[in-house]
Amino acid sequence: MLPVHVEVGRNIRNAVVPMHKLVLIASDFAFDEKFKISVSDEGLSLESFKTISKSIKHLNNVLAIIVSNDQSSDNKFSEFLKITADIPKLIIAQECPPQGMHKWIKSKLVYPLINPSHKELIFYLKKAISDSQIRNKFEEMTEELSNAKKELSLFEEMSRCLTASLEMHDIIDNFMQLIVQNTSAQSWSLFLYDEEMDNLYLERTHKKRKKKEKKVI
Repeated sequence: MLPVHVEVGRNIRNAVVPMHKLVLIASDFAFDEKFKISVSDEGLSLESFKTISKSIKHLNNVLAIIVSNDQSSDNKFSEFLKITADIPKLIIAQECPPQGMHKWIKSKLVYPLINPSHKELIFYLKKAISDSQIRNKFEEMTEELSNAKKELSLFEEMSRCLTASLEMHDIIDNFMQLIVQNTSAQSWSLFLYDEEMDNLYLERTHKKRKKKEKKVI
């Protein structure tokens, strides 16, 4: 079974999400019927294009791309690599050694294949999709860890603020300065709760002043 991201469920056919696509880009290569049936059974749609230039506007919800090695000569090649940087690509070459393969392998998630059989194509397609999902999960976890470290650092700084002064106004100023630095807030307001009056009142407010543009004479 072709792996599909855990957020859309193990069986893509039961998930209420846009159908993922498998894209073929080649002028002289076509999927055999056995391969089409294997992919279709997983709920994936197949789209074919003769050139990279013709595919460039149709790369939304793409799970993987199978592309002919000679497409590296397309005038939209550089743009294509940028758009598909996070999409796994199986590069099919007809000759050995493959000519121009070095243009592809500079990118991540690239799998060079020479005249692959049906089984080889399915195997590497599964591997490519699985590798992509593992990479995405790793990047997601790395970002979460980085955010957690920033939050912990903020709490430590706020704790130091509490012991650095006995003046309420100084503590509030230091607190808000830290929060602004960590959130890039353009303005802020602080309200305090009066238990006796059961009411909120404005304690402090601040708004960044826009720099005045110098007039050019």
